[in-house]
Amino acid sequence: MPDDRKDFEEKLRKTLKPDEGSSKEGKTSSREAMDEMLEKSGLSKNVARSEKATREPVEMYMATHTVKSGDSLSALAQQYYGSASRDDWMAIYEANKDIIGDNPSLIKPGQELKIPKR
Repeated sequence: MPDDRKDFEEKLRKTLKPDEGSSKEGKTSSREAMDEMLEKSGLSKNVARSEKATREPVEMYMATHTVKSGDSLSALAQQYYGSASRDDWMAIYEANKDIIGDNPSLIKPGQELKIPKR
């Protein structure tokens, strides 16, 4: 369960007293009242969507590439995209900035780079 829902439920539990809330048939349990409030707030739908996204990750990358001596981002762009344009090698750089660092010209043998889909 995502943290935002846990936090919301905890705050809601602290504010609700047993048997507080209502339904068509009269009094409901705190849990039913909380579920009703979650449903009205739309949070439960948003959480369900985020949980689904977590369970079913969308593949953003077409491949991984282990850098070898002599590799460059433009050569990788040419290899994977058929073009060494700045937009193409920058896409690889942006996807791997945490690995490469601030200088896209300094990739090192052994680095495992993700090649994003284009």
